[in-house]
Amino acid sequence: ARIVGAAPVAMAVVKGMTQGGDVSFCGQKASAQQVKDIATIRRYIADLSEETKEGFSVWIDNLGDVDVLRYLLAFGSAENAWGKLQATARWRKSEQIDGILSEDMSNVFEPGKEEMVYLPADKNGRPILLYRSALHIPGKIDPVMYTRYVTQQTERAVAQYGLGSTAESCVLVDRIGSGLKNQDPALLRVLIPVILNHYPYQVGRVYVAPTSGAFNVIWSVLKLLLDEDARNRFVLIDKNGLAETLKETIPDEVLPTNLGGDLDVTQWLIQRKDLDKASTQLSELELLMAGEATTADTGSSIAGATIPKFLSWAGVAATEEELLIIAAIRVEVAELTELQREQLGPWIVQLENEDILRFLRRDVTEQKT
Repeated sequence: ARIVGAAPVAMAVVKGMTQGGDVSFCGQKASAQQVKDIATIRRYIADLSEETKEGFSVWIDNLGDVDVLRYLLAFGSAENAWGKLQATARWRKSEQIDGILSEDMSNVFEPGKEEMVYLPADKNGRPILLYRSALHIPGKIDPVMYTRYVTQQTERAVAQYGLGSTAESCVLVDRIGSGLKNQDPALLRVLIPVILNHYPYQVGRVYVAPTSGAFNVIWSVLKLLLDEDARNRFVLIDKNGLAETLKETIPDEVLPTNLGGDLDVTQWLIQRKDLDKASTQLSELELLMAGEATTADTGSSIAGATIPKFLSWAGVAATEEELLIIAAIRVEVAELTELQREQLGPWIVQLENEDILRFLRRDVTEQKT
């Protein structure tokens, strides 16, 4: 297994293995009708014309039965679920979601001050999506960019933790120090439809801690955007017994210190930054090797148009062998110990793929490079 959690191709294979047996997701077994609906949707996918599929992401071909089941759980009938699946496939194509893990979003937030990030799993095996609401300043980050950042984090959790295939998430909203000044309805209007429509039934539980009179006002509006099933997944915790309640589900080592646990989130994020960069760079190499890397076509009048992307130096594109060597070097850099990083300096972890290609063109072999 690769040490960095960016493996969409491998995840597609794993998800496909669910076909042919009992289908269930996080304890919810497909009913007889849902099994029939999954087969119906499989036929719809098989019958898609090549012309129609040009407007879809390749994601539509890699769907596992569990993915289809989640859409059925969220949207009911086969026809409704199929309509939503098509909408997601179009959205992923137009927004280039399949390549989002290769995008560098390290500058969206200041180091250590990321507002939303996935932590390791809770006691039920659910990756924890932590939202530190007191850090949020409405309007500081464009809602579209913020939503894209959350989408990237979600896609990383899909690859790293099996989110949506073998696991659902545990959302932890840290409201300590938060108030009305941090609330952002404009962001919610952009973000919530993306999560509900394109990542349905992935949230197992949402813990909001601590609640307050101000939050109750916010909740009265927020709950109107959610269906009954989604509302029932929320657990609202006041300041009395806050830590004890959270520790029933979340281990001390991944519960933030300000909520009564042992995890210094800011330090954890800073230490993790280099691994996230390595993950981004490896994801880009994965797409390049598969011939699926694209970039925006700035010369086209068509919205969302893309052109193939290549890794090159001095006008010469990297060969498949060079891409494999660059990927191997990326892994070696990611595995450096803290002592080795101190000895080599920060430059070593800041290398771009183009930098490694330059050295490789000069030194030829992986070992010399």
